[in-house]
Amino acid sequence: MTMEERIMERGMEKGMEKGRIEGRIKGLKDAIELGLELKYGVKGLKYYERIVDITSIEKLEMIKEAVKISKSLEEIEVL
Repeated sequence: MTMEERIMERGMEKGMEKGRIEGRIKGLKDAIELGLELKYGVKGLKYYERIVDITSIEKLEMIKEAVKISKSLEEIEVL
């Protein structure tokens, strides 16, 4: 494999990893949005507007789990 091929392969791998991360973030946001809408209606969707700019997978996972077990929107808002 030539140096040029290795560089191209590395670039493709980085691009694919970035795509996986972006896809994971989108999937988490979609799940959170759906959960908030189903559980809390319009109020839940208003809260979702505060989540849109979050890019941390760990934070989004935490919010998703909180939506699943929460009994009120206030329990999620503290996150």
